[in-house]
Order: sequence, then C-alpha cells, then structure tokens
Amino acid sequence: MRTKDLRRSAISTALIAAGLFAATADAAVWSGEFDPAFGPANPRLGFRGVGQFFIPDACLDSTGWKDESDCGTMSLISATTQLYDVLDPVPTLDTLNFGPFSPYTDPVWGVLIANVGGVNVVAGVDTYIFGPQPANVVATFPPAGTIYNGPVWEQFQSGCAHNSCFDNDPAYIYINVNNQMVQSLPATVRFTQQVQVPEPGSLGLLIGALATGWLARRRTAPS
Repeated sequence: MRTKDLRRSAISTALIAAGLFAATADAAVWSGEFDPAFGPANPRLGFRGVGQFFIPDACLDSTGWKDESDCGTMSLISATTQLYDVLDPVPTLDTLNFGPFSPYTDPVWGVLIANVGGVNVVAGVDTYIFGPQPANVVATFPPAGTIYNGPVWEQFQSGCAHNSCFDNDPAYIYINVNNQMVQSLPATVRFTQQVQVPEPGSLGLLIGALATGWLARRRTAPS
C-alpha cells in the first residue's frame, strides 16, 4: 500500500469516526506526511509515512510554539511508516504501525503554529521517541538481500521549541546499528487538516474508531 492509499484509508476512518459525534467541533485531526531516505548509516533504507495528530483548536488561536499547558491535550492517534529500498522505491518492503497510545504513553508534548495565507495552521509537532516496532526489509532489486532487520523507533520534531526555532519541521526514524540507536536524516513533514472532531471526551471514541478501522483492514487484507 502506497503513502496515498495509507492517507486515504486513515482519513476515511477518521471521517467515519467524526460522523459519530453531534457535539460542536473544537479540535481537529491533522495529518503529517514524510518521505526521505534514511541516510549514510543505511543508504538503501527509505521511509515514508503518515502521522495522525489530535490538536485542540485553542492551539490555533495564535502563532508560535505551544505545549499542553497553553492550549489543551494533544495526542498522536497513529503513525504508519512504510520502509522501502531507495534503489527501487515503489514497492513497500515492510509496514510499521505505531499507536494508538494511552494517555500515559502518548508521546506528543508540543505543537508549532504558523500563519499561512492569513490562516493559522499546524506547522510542526514535537514528540518523544516512540516504539520500537520490529522491521525486516529485504531487497529484491539487485543486489538483493537484507537492507535492515531489527527494531525501529520514530520521532516528530517541530523545529521550534522553547523559543528556539530552526528551518525545518522534521520526522526521524531510529534503527539499531552495532547495538547503538542511530538517527536518520531529517524528513520534512507536510501537515494538512483532515477532519474536525469534538473534544475532550470524544477523543477516546475517535481513537477507538481508528483502531477498529485498522483491525478491519488487517482482517480483510489479502495474505
């Protein structure tokens, strides 16, 4: 399944979940997409994916970096990452699914809001490192063989925290190299708003609907 298909599937499930709600919407699901190569530590490994974030509308009242004390509870609903061979990037060689997370393990701790065309939008999200998920990436394109077999962690950064800003809003994955956690090169994340949802009590329903949709897709997927 390509990144576009993953995005459509996640958005469709979120829209179904949002249809369950009759309350006034005061938060939104934002989608962040990325697609880079890992970097020199594993030059044939590429990763692309989509993160789905729950961001309160109160965070968009003004620009700048905010944490939960500024505008309410933020959450990573799910993150799906496809691993591929940089020399043959079309086929997905392994798919990793992170989340949904409990309130005690949710990794989101900040968000960056920017004004684009007169509208305040999510420009970046900060998370702790989350995972790992096991991965086994085997290339069929010559020279064939194992590109990576081991744990993968993931992290999003806004590029701006505690009044210190940078020029990108990256995502990273981390892999095990000689028993050391090695960080990928930064992947610029492109954020778009997907659907409005009520908060805070309905967040649990949304996460449950997303998880149910994912399980249904798993059960009906061809082997």
